[in-house]
Amino acid sequence: MSPLRAHVLPILGHRRISDIHQNDIKKALSKVWRSKPPTASKAIMRLSIIFRQAQLMGLNVDPFTAEAAKHMLGDVRHQVTPVAATPWQQIPELYRRLDGNSAATMAIRFQILTAVRSAPGAHAEMVKLRDRR
Repeated sequence: MSPLRAHVLPILGHRRISDIHQNDIKKALSKVWRSKPPTASKAIMRLSIIFRQAQLMGLNVDPFTAEAAKHMLGDVRHQVTPVAATPWQQIPELYRRLDGNSAATMAIRFQILTAVRSAPGAHAEMVKLRDRR
């Protein structure tokens, strides 16, 4: 789910963009700013784009509103913890445990069978991943 849809729109979605100020964005993102920093950063980045675009469209907005909110929220010291890779010896068992035809399951099967890197697998179209037995 989009960070904007999950954390910003429920709080600010009913308001005009010209009525949204940095305090409003700060309030909307304060819960996730320290608990989910990558999500909050994506939301701030997308809000920055929206505010810049709104100004270019002639709306009465400050294009630095999202940046000001980011400054008000403060620094986050986020430690990225890498996810351990599955040892190659366990891949056959992992493949057997994959059940169903969800997009995630199909993408993982595709990546296992083709040894494709994660980005192409994540962006593959569902139609191309369907099982054609």
